[in-house]
Amino acid sequence: MNIAKLRKFLMDWVLPPRGIRAVCYVMSRVLPCRSTLALRRKRSKRLFVLVNGPSLSKDLERYGEDISTSDRLTVNFMGTTELYEKIRPTMYLLADPAYFSALDELNEGLRAKVMALKKALCEKTSWEMELIVPDSARNSDFVQAVLANKRISVVCYSTCVPRPMDSEDMYGWLRNWYAPPTLNVLGTATYLGICWRYETVVLAGADMSFHAVMRVEQDTNRLYREDEHYYGKEKLYMYCDRNEKTPRHLADALLDASQVFGWFERLRVLADYAGVRVVNASSYSWIDAFERPQTGDGGR
Repeated sequence: MNIAKLRKFLMDWVLPPRGIRAVCYVMSRVLPCRSTLALRRKRSKRLFVLVNGPSLSKDLERYGEDISTSDRLTVNFMGTTELYEKIRPTMYLLADPAYFSALDELNEGLRAKVMALKKALCEKTSWEMELIVPDSARNSDFVQAVLANKRISVVCYSTCVPRPMDSEDMYGWLRNWYAPPTLNVLGTATYLGICWRYETVVLAGADMSFHAVMRVEQDTNRLYREDEHYYGKEKLYMYCDRNEKTPRHLADALLDASQVFGWFERLRVLADYAGVRVVNASSYSWIDAFERPQTGDGGR
């Protein structure tokens, strides 16, 4: 059964918003939850979420000592950079389905990046680390290949039930009865830090400026962005599909941006409910949902 399609059908044609919320709640209690989030043990009271924005290099210099004594979560293609072995993350989050798809479903450029990441995680990781993935990916070729490195273990978060974006069921959120949205890996990482009940979740390298660097080519109307990370910058045309067949338009891209930042607002409410402090310690960031640190406090 395709749960996502069922939810969309109910939402579009059958039930009002409160009805679909009730259906999702019932499904979350009936369907088996394969989340293993509760099994992992925190090594510190503070979690640093290190994402790949241009500000990360500066943030690492500023908070290096605090980061080294805290749990550290990195994301996406960090493993292919030279910082990976310096940071030695205790957790590595991959949320995008592209990492776990069949390679022949990906365009050539993305396929090469995914293969390079798989190789890097296998060969570079010389410390104990947990790979955090959706439960639907636990048996994927990517995960099974990475597990060849015995220092890496896998933790899964549940995605079996699509959680309504307007749900106010904080209890269900914290127990991962509902699937976190995959709008942005930083949102998922922050959500997981709250679920694990760290005293403080500190964000670094979280520029979140993707909406500010979108451009429209004046002669072709093609939408692109100047995709910049701490390790480089490239021009990326924007598409609706991984095979890059359907160009994305500005209206859809701006709507997605609104939803991403709206999700951070909901995360702030969830953090308050859970008694978790979320601090945006990025030296440059568009996220205004979370408090900023006092000078040099590293989120303490």
